Amino acid sequence: MLAQDPLNEMLMRPHRQPYQKHNGLAIELSLAERQDGIWLISEIDMPYGGYIISPLTERDYLGKYHFNWLEPESIAIDEWREFPPAELGFEPFDREMVPMVLSDTKIETHLVIQSGVTELTGEVAFVLEPQCVLYLMPFTMVNSGADEAQAWSLVVDTLRIHLPHL
Repeated sequence: MLAQDPLNEMLMRPHRQPYQKHNGLAIELSLAERQDGIWLISEIDMPYGGYIISPLTERDYLGKYHFNWLEPESIAIDEWREFPPAELGFEPFDREMVPMVLSDTKIETHLVIQSGVTELTGEVAFVLEPQCVLYLMPFTMVNSGADEAQAWSLVVDTLRIHLPHL
């Protein structure tokens, strides 16, 4: 039986420790300036047995992969892309199949930034399941280009667990 498998038990143990960052989880953020605009690239290393609800899901899950912006009126998301694409998985709380990030994945996000904006502050936010813990990763984007030129750079903080005040 899977539950009695010592290797499975060892690999799943971090999911049962909600106050400890999962060792198998990592995210790297970068920017790509392409002909069609600015893309925020997230490269996610997923831990064994973990999953994140895809940003492409049609349901408005609070813990799905998303960005929180300090000034949301300054930015819009035009498109999300996933490589490899999310897989349908069973979401046990709502008892339905939803797109999930189950393996190492690159998520590309096409950003539409208001003209004249030179700095954007935000954070990556998602719940790693089955650990059921909110992770946050603050970042700042700065445009040092003159006039219409785009010269965006990215400063990223560390990935951390968000624990509500008890």
